[in-house]
Amino acid sequence: MDELQNFKRWIKLLTDSSILIDDSEASILAGILKEKWDTRIDFNEFNELLLLCNKDRVSKGFFELFFSEIPKVEETKISNIPLGIESFRKYAMIGFGNFKYAYRTLSRLEKQEIQNHIFLKKWFVQTSERISCFKSRPNRIADIEKIEKDNTFLTGYLSSTNMKHDISCHETLNNAISNAIDCDNLIEILATKLDATQAHDEKAIISSSMAKVRSQSLF
Repeated sequence: MDELQNFKRWIKLLTDSSILIDDSEASILAGILKEKWDTRIDFNEFNELLLLCNKDRVSKGFFELFFSEIPKVEETKISNIPLGIESFRKYAMIGFGNFKYAYRTLSRLEKQEIQNHIFLKKWFVQTSERISCFKSRPNRIADIEKIEKDNTFLTGYLSSTNMKHDISCHETLNNAISNAIDCDNLIEILATKLDATQAHDEKAIISSSMAKVRSQSLF
């Protein structure tokens, strides 16, 4: 196992920035990691490791929230650091959408400040508190009208698309009929238009129009 390479990769994930250290720093860091890999570390020791990677220190609250209070992990060991980073990155993504900015912002704040941050506050609410909030909601003023299964095609996000398609078919047919002599001639006109167009949507409209011509007597 290469403890140094693993640790550098973890800190890169935490800070979302490259790890640039010289040989002497790498040698010191490698020795510490090998000695303390499976032993408990505290907030100050974690910051010493960060400084050896030329990264800024984190606040005590940041360390406690993301590294000391990991569910089902009794001790903060160097080997357990990826679990804390995973926890941080989840909050960073849902709250900030950016790992680097989230780290720069949250690593300087204390625990309560992080939990109350405008981008994260709602994600630190306990499940019991959410349930209590839902139960305390007042009754609805008006019930939602149920749409029967056979009528779901009437819903706006579906019917609006179909309506635009039908209107386009109607316009295509009207233009073709104005130049057609009979039904066979109309199909020929539409077939010519179909061959001439490259647009997928327009091809679908012309094909639908031809199908309607064949199924209905338009002359």
